[in-house]
Amino acid sequence: MKRLLLIVFVFLFIYMPLFDFPFNILHLLAIISYLYILNKYYYLARSTLKHTGLKIFILYHIISIFFVLFLFIFFSGDILYSYRHFLIVFEIIPISIFISFQLIKLKFDKYAFYNFILLIGVIQVGIVLITFLYPTVRYLIMEKYMSTNIEERFSIVSGFRAFGLSRNYMYAMPLFQGLCIIIAVILGMFKSKIYYFLIPLYVFSIALNARIGLFSLVVVSIVLFLSSRRGAFYTKIFSVLIILISIYFFAEYVKTRAVSEREFTTWVWLDRGFQELPFLGDGRKEGVISTLSTMWFLPDIEYFIFGTGHIPFHQKVTQNSDIGYVQIFFYGGIIYSLLVYMAYITITIDLVKKSPAEEKVLFMSILLYLLLVNIKGFAFNSGEHINGIILIYVFTIISSKLNSQSRNLSMTHLAEI
Repeated sequence: MKRLLLIVFVFLFIYMPLFDFPFNILHLLAIISYLYILNKYYYLARSTLKHTGLKIFILYHIISIFFVLFLFIFFSGDILYSYRHFLIVFEIIPISIFISFQLIKLKFDKYAFYNFILLIGVIQVGIVLITFLYPTVRYLIMEKYMSTNIEERFSIVSGFRAFGLSRNYMYAMPLFQGLCIIIAVILGMFKSKIYYFLIPLYVFSIALNARIGLFSLVVVSIVLFLSSRRGAFYTKIFSVLIILISIYFFAEYVKTRAVSEREFTTWVWLDRGFQELPFLGDGRKEGVISTLSTMWFLPDIEYFIFGTGHIPFHQKVTQNSDIGYVQIFFYGGIIYSLLVYMAYITITIDLVKKSPAEEKVLFMSILLYLLLVNIKGFAFNSGEHINGIILIYVFTIISSKLNSQSRNLSMTHLAEI
């Protein structure tokens, strides 16, 4: 029963689905986490927050909060981003600490933890499949989604996107599913080939919502191939081939379905995405790639340091951009850009230094993944994938700390150390 409740808790934490609540479900989960931490895990939580990489990560976000307030006061900037940094520091990290303690209490090692993350992703795959096969179920879920004043945007994509149970169907949720692909590929190489069979499931859930998550396949292939593990060249080649073959057969299946469609459906949308990729080889730009190529631009030079306080996205401005790098630079200039990127770069470097081979590959893949998908959207913004990434960071930090102590000591004794 405890494991089932924990699965539900983590699912709600990762995907933050929209319910009939007047507030974000994260707030409720944070209250529960704070109560348990203060009552049972206070000393362990305090010890966790002393970790150098995590301290610096938190510091960057706290500075970002004050910098956003500065933009709000002096540039009439959008204060929403202060709230998003606040969420990471005061809710997402504490919730991750609580979840990690609960998992460790249940004797989860790092592999059991990764399996748990993959399970959460598979549950989402199941819900995606149900909503894909049964439109009535999807409509009931979408009623809550449409109540958030984005009816116009949803009406544009509802015919071929937004399946499952989450908050940000068109970006952050598929990115978390992509994170599951990265974990599955790495475990497939270092642990068991059976993990490769999970990849098509995650690809399916990504493809029905936002293709951006498929960049995870590219990222993990590059990192695996370039990683310095000796004697594993053929294993790496095999891993990459499995990924490429999976993509090929999926693309062929999509093509056969798209040919039989008479309207612009999910299959047609997916097929167009696959058709755009070969054009990159000869320098041509089509579809989304062509659109993004027109979105690279900078603000006037006087805004380079502090930015404009606004993001050129869905606003009545002369130019709009979906590119995360452009959005971040426009919003807070060089200062905010450094704060955002260095937060994740610093903690990644710190974790890589202290991790075994498979975790080095994982953390490098996560960082490269964020940097790559930031080309299409603000990837460093709070969302489903960020929740998952921070949970991975925190669990790694806590489990490593506890493993450095005597395994025979109870958590109560460890709290007193």
